[in-house]
Parts: sequence; C-alpha cells; structure tokens
Amino acid sequence: NRVLAGEIDGYSLDKRFIRKDGRVIYATISLKCLRLADGSVDYFLALMQDITERTQVARRRRAYFAITQILADSPSLNEATPRILQTVGETLGWEIGDLWIRDSDANVLRCLKVWHDPSVNVDQFLSVSYERTIAPGAGLPGRVWTSSKPAWIPDVRKDDNFPRAPFAVEAGFHAGFGFPIVFGDKFLGAMEFFSREIREPDNALLKMFDSSGSQIGQF
Repeated sequence: NRVLAGEIDGYSLDKRFIRKDGRVIYATISLKCLRLADGSVDYFLALMQDITERTQVARRRRAYFAITQILADSPSLNEATPRILQTVGETLGWEIGDLWIRDSDANVLRCLKVWHDPSVNVDQFLSVSYERTIAPGAGLPGRVWTSSKPAWIPDVRKDDNFPRAPFAVEAGFHAGFGFPIVFGDKFLGAMEFFSREIREPDNALLKMFDSSGSQIGQF
C-alpha cells in the first residue's frame, strides 16, 4: 500500500536470503514507482541485484584488518584470542569459534578458548570441546594439524571424520572451517568456526585465514 501511495519511491534495501539449497546470498532490492500525468502511481518496478560477492569481500576485509588491529593493541595472546574469535564470528556470521593449542609433550590439541553467539545453545558442544583432546588427523582441528593448511566442511553432519558430530547436531551446526596457527614451519595450534548454515567452501576466505594464522603465530 505504501508503494502504491508513492510514499517509498526509490526505496532500496540490502537483505540476506537463504536459498532452497541452503546457500546464503545477499541482494539489494530497489523499488521505483512509475506515475501517471496526475501524479498517481500507475505501477512499480522491483529490482533485485545479487551483491553476495561484494558483501563477502567487504566482510573479509573488515575481519582481516580487525585481527591485525587486535594483535597490535593486545599485550598477550590470552587477551587477544577472545577478541579475535568474537570479531571473526560476528563479522563473518559464524556462531561459534574456538582456539586449540598443541600440547607437544602429549602430542595432542587442547581447547583453550571458546566464543559463541549468546543466542545459540552450545553447552554440550562447549563442554565436550574443553574435555576432549584431539589427535593428529582427528576432526577438523586434527586435519588442519596434519596438513598445516586451512580446511572446510560444508556440513559436519555428513562428514565421516568429525568425532563431535552428535554435539554439533544438538547445537544445530552445519558448516565449519579451520586454519592453522603457525610460526615459520612450526604448528602451534588451530582456530575453528561453525555455522548453523550449510556453506560451500570459500577459497578466498581460507586463503585470508592462512595469512592470519601466520600473523597470530608470530604474535
């Protein structure tokens, strides 16, 4: 009715959509009224422009520079880690992120820090992450460890190497990605993030976090 009355002529809105296949897209919706000679609205046009790539590029850039700034401002990794996890999660739309540190003596990974969106119930997933250790090659952090490269899981529920799958399902998680924290050739740990959406691999994102993992490792 507001469109037909001409009240929102030229209105535009950026909106997030989820397709039937589970993929998330971003689009700009623009409305334009076409009027008769007396000024009344004859009909209107609604145009939709896919801005997914542009939105993702902007978000990746914000996340990268935010991580750099956090490392520059923080006196210790203990203080920087929660801020990095939260910034990545909120900027890129992932509901939980955690840091795994290598225990060289036991040759396992241990979960050191976790951040999560307050709206998500992750109690069981969080508990099992803190309680368990991860061996080389096991789960997402373990495969990042053995390859020393970022890794992506479109849907953890369909992954045959994800020991925490039952708890991820309970929390409603689907997609996950992780990247190594390294200093030179030395693997120090891994960060991982999970989303309640099914997401196909984003190679540009993985490449960016490959660089960020080296930054954090140097720090």
